[in-house]
Amino acid sequence: MDGFINLLKPPGVSSHDMVNFVRKEFKIKKVGHGGTLDPGAAGVLVIGVGKATRLLEYAVGLQKKYRAEITFGISTSSGDSFGEIVKKEKDVFVTEKDLNAVLEKFTGEIFQIPPMTSAIKSKGKKLYELARKGIEIERKPRKVKISSLKLVRFIDGDKPKAFLDIACSKGTYIRSLCHDVGAQLGCGAHMSFLVRTGVGEFMLDDALTLAELKEYIKDKDFSFLKPMTSVLGHLQSVIVNNDSVFAVLNGIYLNSDGIINTVKLSRDKKVKLLTESGQLLAIGKVISDKKNIIKPEKVFKTKRG
Repeated sequence: MDGFINLLKPPGVSSHDMVNFVRKEFKIKKVGHGGTLDPGAAGVLVIGVGKATRLLEYAVGLQKKYRAEITFGISTSSGDSFGEIVKKEKDVFVTEKDLNAVLEKFTGEIFQIPPMTSAIKSKGKKLYELARKGIEIERKPRKVKISSLKLVRFIDGDKPKAFLDIACSKGTYIRSLCHDVGAQLGCGAHMSFLVRTGVGEFMLDDALTLAELKEYIKDKDFSFLKPMTSVLGHLQSVIVNNDSVFAVLNGIYLNSDGIINTVKLSRDKKVKLLTESGQLLAIGKVISDKKNIIKPEKVFKTKRG
């Protein structure tokens, strides 16, 4: 049982709670998640089981998609609806046109200051642990990429609301984005709800609820497990011929003689090494692009075939 689960995390529980749930249901220790989702948020949580836990770093790096609700005129200590209200505007004048103009400024590569309620560590301590003690430290801005930022719906009123669809890189804080948009508009804002709608090829429409997952496991039907290659779509595929499989499994460098498909490799790039039947053999690094020499770095199969 090695692979990934596209799990629908409900609001009110942590990502770690979901990992513990899967461990208990599968009766297996090797379980992890591919990118934290805030306890108050819902949506896609990628769970790795068995050997797939060794690939969670690639799941973390996949593009994320979100549907966020932003409420204008109210700023909170955490940037979301779970923090204390630090400022509340009496009169809020925001139009759909104003918002669209500001959203354009946040599309592309931007810098964000991580919130104190994040899990980023400073001198071995997570920021949210310091925040609970009333300690606030200076945080360096970090560069992230917002590939797409679209207004889905605007709701006028005393405290206007808007729904945004966002596609972004890893490390993007949506509550910081909502806060910064409100600051640009001069009225303040906070993220009032968040749903993660996609992580790479893992989409909300296909995500399993906890109840559905329990039923699958009860019936001993593990067809829901996604293959380990499902988080490696961004890596070039190199198909290894059967005669070279044993060498790869033992960490011996691969060259053109052992490669079936015609590939143009780039030096120092990571690639995924597959058997002729499409099974994941290893993650490799290109040592030479002239001779197609690849060094196996993470090997996943322990025997031929």
